[in-house]
Amino acid sequence: MDEALILLSGGVDSTVALFKLLDAGYKITGLVLKLSSSVPDSAHLKNIENISKDTGIEVIVKDIEHYFKKTIIDHFVSVYAAGKTPNPCARCNRWIKFNFGIEIANELGIYHIATGHYADKTEFNGKKLLKIAKDRIKSQEYFLARLTEEQIERAIFPLSHMTKKEVDDYYNSRLYLHKLPESQDICFLREQTHLELISSYGVEGRGNLVDENGIVIGKHNGYFKYTLGQRRGTGYAAGERVYVKHIDPLTHDVALGSKESLQCSEFDIEEPIFYITPVPNYGIDVKVRYSKKTVPGILEFNNNQWLVKLDMPSYNVVPGQLAVFYKDNTVIGSGWIK
Repeated sequence: MDEALILLSGGVDSTVALFKLLDAGYKITGLVLKLSSSVPDSAHLKNIENISKDTGIEVIVKDIEHYFKKTIIDHFVSVYAAGKTPNPCARCNRWIKFNFGIEIANELGIYHIATGHYADKTEFNGKKLLKIAKDRIKSQEYFLARLTEEQIERAIFPLSHMTKKEVDDYYNSRLYLHKLPESQDICFLREQTHLELISSYGVEGRGNLVDENGIVIGKHNGYFKYTLGQRRGTGYAAGERVYVKHIDPLTHDVALGSKESLQCSEFDIEEPIFYITPVPNYGIDVKVRYSKKTVPGILEFNNNQWLVKLDMPSYNVVPGQLAVFYKDNTVIGSGWIK
């Protein structure tokens, strides 16, 4: 009998993933990662308790609150403090979920790690790679594009061939389960906003609003409250729509400009991961935000630096976010937008 360790949040997706594995004949052990005093919350923990009683599976709870704060929350604040926009979910999947999943699985002698992500896998030259799931709108391979090759190799995604509606219908057929709202993107912000969190670290950052020529046009009370491309809530009323064009964490200046000034055709990446080594001028599809479509482009390597050139300008290139590279709907690599 195949055996798998599944990461459980108590939510809809991981719960259905568990039942699909049981339907397929897997022997299952559950793992709950306690990230904070409120994650998972009491309703989700009650669901996990009910699932354990109903299925008879063992569920292990591991408290990693200190490591999660240091690795994810502290890093989240530091990226904002650097004038960038972080992507904690992509970081968490590698360093928290799959890292501890494999650690516990190894202790138990289990090879496969299962999650409730909407993602699929394929094989290229004997290597397992991530690819877009059946539900293209919900597909989460973008957030998994920082995984190691071993993590991908050992991963199982039971929801890869299901739509979100099919998953919800399956979950609702289990009448003893709590009806839960959709989880939010950033789990550790359930009790406070990201601005409250950053302020609690002592980051202040008052400074000037400036125009595209650097001329002061107003004041702001915290540069970390702005995101590149932001239009609403800039604190400046102009005769035309203005957007956040640049954030300087040293001077605390926040530059505003026209939408056209946000157009970006090329950008550097840092900490690249490539599952397939690209050759010079390698043609790819690029996704620069989870909610945006891929755009065609090429990868170049100059002066020990990877450069991404897009075939058409994008308004969504934001430092700190993740650029994911595709070939035929398959993830071949990723890098943080520099």
